[in-house]
Amino acid sequence: MARPKKSGDAFSYNDLAVVAGISGRAVRQVAEAGLLPQGDGIRTLKRIAVIGAIVAAGVPLMAAAQVAEALNLEFNQADGETPSGLDNLYRELPPHEIRLLSDHNDYWLHRALCRYPEIYARGRSMRGDAVLEIADREFVFVRVKGLSVSIHNPFVPGGLSKTPPPEGRIEDWRRGGNPVFVAFVEDVVPFDDDGKPTAEAIALDSKMRVAYENAVGLIAVNLSLAIRNGLDQLADHRSGQKKNCEMTIRHHPTAIPAAARPGRAYQAILPGRGVAPPHRSDAGAFHRGKVRKAALHFVPPSR
Repeated sequence: MARPKKSGDAFSYNDLAVVAGISGRAVRQVAEAGLLPQGDGIRTLKRIAVIGAIVAAGVPLMAAAQVAEALNLEFNQADGETPSGLDNLYRELPPHEIRLLSDHNDYWLHRALCRYPEIYARGRSMRGDAVLEIADREFVFVRVKGLSVSIHNPFVPGGLSKTPPPEGRIEDWRRGGNPVFVAFVEDVVPFDDDGKPTAEAIALDSKMRVAYENAVGLIAVNLSLAIRNGLDQLADHRSGQKKNCEMTIRHHPTAIPAAARPGRAYQAILPGRGVAPPHRSDAGAFHRGKVRKAALHFVPPSR
């Protein structure tokens, strides 16, 4: 007998795979490793969305899951997971909607907000989003988008720093080994018995902040946006719409009506997102996978 489909704020492995943009097998692997919350509720959805976003940035699956689990201590959220930002937007809804949603989770907030596109813009980052940053494929930080004030850091003189506080580091990623995430508080003892920062913690904090400020490469992952995008994808999936990767390409009126080729002007029509501005692909876009040939559907320009 086929497994029944989930609905509402209960999510199957297939739902979670859609949210994260990874395979169902990968979702199961993370779950079997104990790196997903218990149950099939909103916490699991938010965690897998974060994991999928970190994987999309190039971090191996299990290391990404370890990072996502460790970040729970960073955010003071009622559900214990990364903030989605939806709770800020829902306050802009009409009063009757707010009364109905006062005790509901992010899944139901998202469903309500989708009815008000003037409030909730799909695929857009927002001030207050949680952004993960990885310096030189090793040192991990979390910052708040749009926050320009100094941040409390007990390991620096004066207790304030403009650099995001370090969360930990990814071992063996740069050497192509089996990368694992080591949290800052697991690397060193942060405070002594008197509650004062230890010398080891001060030294590690300084080393990581210097690495951040002088990073050759800095990977940024908007975790809050990843959750909102995941909820968008799930809504499309459950309503039977095309997946976002199945783009429709409409010839721009100025394009030469010939076969698809690099340099051609086109417009992308994404489900639920409208028509993107016309632009030209670069010479290698089709070959590097930025535009998948198998997903293109060419439509003659309207006259």
